Amino acid sequence: MGVLLLAFLFFLAPSCSPPQPSTPTSPPLSAQTVDLYLKALSSGDYDTAYYLQSEKVRSQISLEDFRDLNRLSYEAYHIKSQSWKILSVEEGTETATVHFSLTSNFQDGTSLTKEGKYSLVKENGEWRIEFVYPAEAQSP
Repeated sequence: MGVLLLAFLFFLAPSCSPPQPSTPTSPPLSAQTVDLYLKALSSGDYDTAYYLQSEKVRSQISLEDFRDLNRLSYEAYHIKSQSWKILSVEEGTETATVHFSLTSNFQDGTSLTKEGKYSLVKENGEWRIEFVYPAEAQSP
């Protein structure tokens, strides 16, 4: 009888303890890939951004051309800094879509916020950027 009472108290004790604070969950891995990609682009680390793209995308542009295209784009638009927010994620087993908002701050003090989405595919167990859907400017 004593063993049964002890077993009952053992199982009952956790249910009587005060609720524990929930630990925040990590964002989905596809969203982390998009975050790394945008960080790399905005900091000028075009090599990292390039290799976060899918093999299909990389087969269509060389690393050198990718570097030049992005460097020239940032210079031409006089982008001072950028910030972004992941708005939503639709993640399956092999594909994902990550919706985002991107704010570009320009050297003249103006800024522009756009929303868009990235399509990702899983390659060798890792999420890779497959396509960016055109972003649309949002009203300030």
